[in-house]
Amino acid sequence: MKTAIITGSSSGIGKALTELLLKQGWFVYGISRSNKISHDLFVHNSVNLSDIKKVESYELPNIFCDEILLVNSAATLGNILPFDKKKTYDLLAEINCNLVSPIILFNKFIKKFNNVKKTIFSISSGAAARPIHSWSTYCASKSGLEQLSQVLKNESINSNLRVFSIHPGIVDTPMQKHIRNTDKKNFPVVDKFIEYHKNKDLTSAKLVAKKLFYLYKNQQNFNELVIYLRNLEIKDSLH
Repeated sequence: MKTAIITGSSSGIGKALTELLLKQGWFVYGISRSNKISHDLFVHNSVNLSDIKKVESYELPNIFCDEILLVNSAATLGNILPFDKKKTYDLLAEINCNLVSPIILFNKFIKKFNNVKKTIFSISSGAAARPIHSWSTYCASKSGLEQLSQVLKNESINSNLRVFSIHPGIVDTPMQKHIRNTDKKNFPVVDKFIEYHKNKDLTSAKLVAKKLFYLYKNQQNFNELVIYLRNLEIKDSLH
C-alpha cells in the first residue's frame, strides 16, 4: 500500500491532498495541531510544529512499504506586520513552523526510510524568490527551505530520494483569508490580494491536490527542483 506523511493535513492544500490520496486507497499519516478527517486509512499525529521540543521528540511511524511520500504543507504567516513590530516569540514560532521543523522532519524521514523509495514535496511560494512587505519570516523561511531542497536534490543523485519544491500559485486557503483581513497600515499591498479573490484568480486547493498527485505519479518525467503548478496542465479525471 502506498503511504504518505503530510504536515498541515487539517486545512488548505494539506487537507485536500490527504482527502484525495485516501480516495485513491493510500494510507496517510497527518501531522497537524488539529484534525477534521476521519477515515480507516488515516492516522492523525497531533504535533505543534512551532514547538521544536515537540518536533524533536516526535517519532515518525514504523511503516513497511516499498515507497513513501512526505509532503511539507504546514506553514504560517503569523502576524502580518512590519519586521520591527514583531515580537521575538512570534519570530521564533514562525521560523520554527516554516523552516526549522521541516528541516528536522526531512532529516528524520531520510534516515528512517533509508532503504525505501521516497519522495519529498516541499510546498513553497513565490515568497521564496521575492521580498513581500510584512512577510519577513515567511519569505526567509521559504527561501531557506528551497535552498535546503536544492542541496538535498544534489546530494541524492543516483539515490532512492526525489525532492521537489512546489510553487502552487495563489490558492484559496485559510491563509489567503487571513491575508485579506489584514489592516492596510500593516500590509500595504492587501488590496492586491482582495482583488485576486474578487476576480476569482485563486486556484482551488482540490485542483492543486490533483496536480500534486499527477506530479507524484509522473515524477520520472520531471528533472527540475522547482515545479510551478500553474504551468502544469492535467486532465481533471479525479473526483
